[in-house]
Amino acid sequence: SQGLLKVKKNKKFDLIVPANNAFGTGSHASTFLSIRCIEILTKKKKYFKICDLGTGSGILSFVLEKIIKRKIICIDNDLEIEDTLLRNKKKNNLNKMRFYKNDGLKGKYLMGIKFDLIVCNILSNFHKRIVKDYSEKLEVNGNIIISGVLNHQVNEIVSYFYKFNLKLIRKSHLLGWTSLIFTKQGIKNASKL
Repeated sequence: SQGLLKVKKNKKFDLIVPANNAFGTGSHASTFLSIRCIEILTKKKKYFKICDLGTGSGILSFVLEKIIKRKIICIDNDLEIEDTLLRNKKKNNLNKMRFYKNDGLKGKYLMGIKFDLIVCNILSNFHKRIVKDYSEKLEVNGNIIISGVLNHQVNEIVSYFYKFNLKLIRKSHLLGWTSLIFTKQGIKNASKL
């Protein structure tokens, strides 16, 4: 909700994310698909080290915290996003998030950290540019949800990710957009690269 509707819905929880200068109010197909993928994965598996890359408004971090109830590492390259995230956290009474201003998954704050779940809703070219970092920062058998991929870009992304030991396990489509879930394969498969 952007806080505009006063209709009471029968939902597990509500989030308020005001329309602002940050991407992600929940109304875009790629954001909706990301949330749906989070719901699917968290029903099957427990996650302990979670990263929301390209945090924007914080909506994916909020959903993750509400469902998983663990600390979420929020990363964005725009320092103004931190203020937006803090305001939105307060509106939703959330507190298990740590923000880092960073361009990607490398940097002094992230050294030695590996994640068992990474969520990133950014356009396709970014995913291709950072796929090596995804693979290095993801635990074996960890998952990554990527969104912001147009339907015609899916095959290229899937084959590119496979070169980095990331295997597609699910894809979802909506209104010309696709969200993909990958798992990092074990070391035995790395020799095939």
